Amino acid sequence: FPMPRAGHLEALLPGLLSQVAAERGLDSRWFQPLDAVETRVLRQSWRGGSVRSLRRKLDGVLRVRERTLPRH
Repeated sequence: FPMPRAGHLEALLPGLLSQVAAERGLDSRWFQPLDAVETRVLRQSWRGGSVRSLRRKLDGVLRVRERTLPRH
């Protein structure tokens, strides 16, 4: 299989987000999708290649999201 390219980012993200939700025991329908800023950060930092690398970058974006979300 050829390595994914940067243009595949939007196609890869839903599956990766579903994977993260499942690992956290969450229903992926309730897992908030990435916003435009989060997607732009990933687009700028991942130029294609390893999906594992993309997943690590996605995990970092989600950690930042979790730290900055208001707590109720």
